[in-house]
Amino acid sequence: MEGSDSSEPGASDQPEAQRRRQRARLDREEAFYQFVNNLSEADYRLMRDNNLLGTPGQWIGRWAVSLKRLIVEHLSWGEW
Repeated sequence: MEGSDSSEPGASDQPEAQRRRQRARLDREEAFYQFVNNLSEADYRLMRDNNLLGTPGQWIGRWAVSLKRLIVEHLSWGEW
């Protein structure tokens, strides 16, 4: 049948792969929002004012925390 994906090799894997990608994206977004929600007001302002919040999935987890620490250190040293 024309237009049918069932005869193509791996066609049944495509929806599953798409679901995995979407799930991974949602997990990254959730981690981002949890990270932002756990910031103190001062830390949030610091990151926001230095354009470090980005978009969901960009700055998450330990990397974002490490980056924030670096910025705080540099600001306290008067380098920025």
